[in-house]
Amino acid sequence: MLIKRVVQQELARQAATPLRPPVPPGEEGQVDYGFLGSWSDPATNKVRRVWAFVLVLSCSRHMFVRPVLRLDQAAFVAAHVAAFAFFGGAPRRLVPDNLATGVDRSDLYDPKLNRAYADLAAHYQVLIDPARVRRPKDKPRVERQMPYVRDSLFRGRQWRSEAEMQERSLIWCEEVAGKRHHRGLDGARPLEVFHALEAAALVPLPAAPFELCTWSSPKVGADCHVRVGGALYSLPWRFIAKVVDCRTSERLVEFFVDGELVRTWTRIHRGRQTNYDDYPPERGLPSSAAQLGNQRRRQRRGAFLQAPGAQGAVARERILSEMCWTPARTRTSQRRRRGPRDCATGSRRTHRDGDAVTNSASTPSTVWSFPCSVPTRLQPRLAATSRRTERRPATFMSG
Repeated sequence: MLIKRVVQQELARQAATPLRPPVPPGEEGQVDYGFLGSWSDPATNKVRRVWAFVLVLSCSRHMFVRPVLRLDQAAFVAAHVAAFAFFGGAPRRLVPDNLATGVDRSDLYDPKLNRAYADLAAHYQVLIDPARVRRPKDKPRVERQMPYVRDSLFRGRQWRSEAEMQERSLIWCEEVAGKRHHRGLDGARPLEVFHALEAAALVPLPAAPFELCTWSSPKVGADCHVRVGGALYSLPWRFIAKVVDCRTSERLVEFFVDGELVRTWTRIHRGRQTNYDDYPPERGLPSSAAQLGNQRRRQRRGAFLQAPGAQGAVARERILSEMCWTPARTRTSQRRRRGPRDCATGSRRTHRDGDAVTNSASTPSTVWSFPCSVPTRLQPRLAATSRRTERRPATFMSG
């Protein structure tokens, strides 16, 4: 019995929750996400899970609620910006959960914040002080409000869109939650206490609006490009196989290496943006002289192919010989694997280099002879090409 009594006393000591001292006006805001329920989207006829971002000012108990469908980094930062605009200022200290969208590594003394969340805190001059892991009593003023928000705002209502939820929640925060008699304020209304004490004590909003951005860490590929979202952006070749920091805003995509800005691109949602100076000099864009030579060669070949009469026939024969000099890679590999085949019959050819090219089938075929300027290793392919042109005229495209 003595042991049981001692254990009960110890459990009671650990369960005791002391009253927290009053918080000065504008000093602290507590942040939390809470699940509201399921919602059938009329636009897609799909059932979506709805969450509520809640920020409660600890002094006046005035709250901001924003229903969201996604819990990503952009939605988390955008909810903070909307909350500060709703209050007309920002508290000096925020106590959030250790969400991955806000805190990369939790620590009692030196937590590591997400880059986007750190930019938000620096812009609004706010201190981010995350609660301890699995310690909901570190932010009781927002934890206690989640069932009230779920029952009073969301349950039993029909919504047409996410935007309508967010608009109606602002009205609910002022007309319903702000005018209720709060027991923690000895029956006073949170909205009245906010205007009387806390509105003037908040940190004023900056003159420049905050630019929403997201951070990522892509890796530079062998083609000197990194993928951000659905688009590709080039970086200098010396960063191949390195992980870079990417800051993506609504208009720009910025890349940093060891804290130094190395490239800025205009943001696109699909496609590729390439600067050929990012490649090594020997692998970059061909010189202007080579481009001009290739263009002239294509024009001359097109003029020869379109020439009528004997001149056009000679040009086509010349093009055929040029094609045999540069065979396709797939055909070369096939010949290397299985040996040469006859084009007409598909049977193996057993001739030796330097002999006349003949068909190995029992049926006699045309014997082709070539001038000494054509290498012997190219004679079988040229003969097969000529047989195809006899059966079916080939069609060529200029360029």
